[in-house]
Amino acid sequence: MDEITPRCDFVFTGGEPFADIEKLQIMLDEIPTTHRVFINTTLPVSKCQTEEDILAFAERNKHKITCINVSRHMQHYVVESNDSLLTRLPVPFRINCVLYKDYPKEDLIPFIERFRKLRLPLRLQGHGADLSQDPALLHHRGDRSRRRRYL
Repeated sequence: MDEITPRCDFVFTGGEPFADIEKLQIMLDEIPTTHRVFINTTLPVSKCQTEEDILAFAERNKHKITCINVSRHMQHYVVESNDSLLTRLPVPFRINCVLYKDYPKEDLIPFIERFRKLRLPLRLQGHGADLSQDPALLHHRGDRSRRRRYL
């Protein structure tokens, strides 16, 4: 792998990488530790895959996983795992939220507070949304330390 892609990062995304932990493990086993590995996920849990399964997988692979990027949205598209699972992950992670054009603006501050209370890293991105004119975000613009820490 190093000869083919000596300076390449690997990003598992699209579909849901954690939908089948066994197959994800097979792929991770083929990647040398000389490469960075990122996993983009909604971090789903179900009767077939528990929080403990996800934590055990992350623990087994913490020497390989550079970061887990967890999608959380103000408008729910999938069943989300409990936020407390994020606080127990043994690998670096961050929470990504894409704000679409019609996101519920009145819910933005409570949404940010949800993660701030747990001291979880949150990254907001605009997709068709004009974040520069959003009054809920304008008061954070001058507070660089807070923005860097929580957004």
